[in-house]
Amino acid sequence: MYKLAGIAMSAIVAISSVFAFSARPEPILPPTQIKPNRLLINGAAVQGTELTAVGGLGVILRSGDSGQTWQHASVSPPNDSTLTRLHFAGRSTGYAVGHDGVILKTTNGGQNWSRVHNNDQRSEPLFDLLAVSDRKLFAVGSFGSFLESDDAGATWRARDIGVQDAHLYAIAGDGQNLLIAGEQGLVVRSSDGGETWEKITKFYNGTFFGAMALSGGRWLVYGMRGHVYLNGGSSAEWREIPTNISAALFDGTVLRDGRVVLVGQGGAVTVSDLNLKNFTTIHGGGRESYAQVRELTNGDLLLAGEGGLSIDKSLHDVAKP
Repeated sequence: MYKLAGIAMSAIVAISSVFAFSARPEPILPPTQIKPNRLLINGAAVQGTELTAVGGLGVILRSGDSGQTWQHASVSPPNDSTLTRLHFAGRSTGYAVGHDGVILKTTNGGQNWSRVHNNDQRSEPLFDLLAVSDRKLFAVGSFGSFLESDDAGATWRARDIGVQDAHLYAIAGDGQNLLIAGEQGLVVRSSDGGETWEKITKFYNGTFFGAMALSGGRWLVYGMRGHVYLNGGSSAEWREIPTNISAALFDGTVLRDGRVVLVGQGGAVTVSDLNLKNFTTIHGGGRESYAQVRELTNGDLLLAGEGGLSIDKSLHDVAKP
């Protein structure tokens, strides 16, 4: 009886071995997908249906279908420094800035990136970048960091523009007229393409996180506690625009219809009227902040921030005053 049981057990083991090592079709597994809503995203750019996003640990994502699917871009050499902002100077050429003084460049619409600057000695971040021409670039950051390039980002030089090591969070403008906004109400302006800079008399003591150049030579700055100020360009007066929100505002964009959308702390999203007299709150609060906003071709909003990337359709429900 024991002999028969042993034979049976040996047969089971043999059959199991044959089954284990026999050729079988590969299991069908779902393709690995990038989940951009689970990443920290600080900057985004929209060029038709092609989207690019940058964020934590040096991540750069690309989408060719308006954000339905995403792929990782190639970066050489590999970069794991957090990226803070993204700016395209045309259809193909773009730049990203971030921590450790990193500046990356693409010449094929964001598919491949190369490092054109970093600072191994200081780990302070760059917060914003502006391309005023194909060759002229500016980057700003912490402790008064101000970099410029005259050769399309191939080389960079640091300059002291007299801001006493204040953090510089945003730069905006065109070829000649430029504006930088920063901490403790700092606003500096240049009317000669960045050759010289002058401080504007302080009109608000809180920090400004963003600046925008508007049509007609106007400027918009915004920051702490929902404060937004408009300058007409030809005068020194800065007029506060009521927003009725107390959250810090980190970024904004001008919609195709001329209105301005601002986003910020705790998921705040607010949109102006056409005359920039006041703002209407779309989203007033939440747990995750937005770092940047861009308008998609269909009028939806692409939101980037602590919760990654998301598409918001609620702007369609806001009446244009």
